[in-house]
Amino acid sequence: MASNRQTFIHLYRDLMKTAKLFPYTYREYTLRRTRDKFKGLKNVTDPSQVHEFEQEARHLLGIVQRQTTLNGMYNKRNLVVENSDNAEVNVKKSFENASQL
Repeated sequence: MASNRQTFIHLYRDLMKTAKLFPYTYREYTLRRTRDKFKGLKNVTDPSQVHEFEQEARHLLGIVQRQTTLNGMYNKRNLVVENSDNAEVNVKKSFENASQL
């Protein structure tokens, strides 16, 4: 079981790291789904279900890796929530523009 535990820890970490390469909305969705799936694994004791979960997690990791690669091929603008440095400046500018009206 210890090797299974290490396998699942590596799969979890790989999924979390890869999900962080997505833009904000997909990233949050993938992180939330990964956490929920792995929390559900705590209660599973049947070896066949554990093996099935491992195969599903490996498949999901492959999908997420391919999607992040495809997503990286295209230029994209970051959302305001992603640019914490520029968010304050943008808010100040919008308030200044609104006060001039």
